[in-house]
Amino acid sequence: MTGVTHLVVTVLLKLDLDQIIFQRQTQSAEKLLDKYNTLAKEAMVSGDKTLAENYFQHADHFMRVVEDKNKNKVETKISSISELPVDEKAKLENNVIKQEESVKNNKE
Repeated sequence: MTGVTHLVVTVLLKLDLDQIIFQRQTQSAEKLLDKYNTLAKEAMVSGDKTLAENYFQHADHFMRVVEDKNKNKVETKISSISELPVDEKAKLENNVIKQEESVKNNKE
């Protein structure tokens, strides 16, 4: 292989690898949570408790990521509410509290 051909092949391989890496990063935490829960359940059905535990630990990690993400959304809404007039502030605060309660109820 000549130097130029080698360089072209190397660049093309790098581009393909970058695309693969980018595609992996586009999955949301919610999708990854579902994915690992599904994998864990499948591992339990097949009888592999060690693999199931591994997947459950991954799912637990993404559960925390999702919870932090939701918490940050609520805090952002509350901070934006503080800049509004009093009537609108009370209405929006009630909506945020209802959303928090529904998230807690969904966990249970």
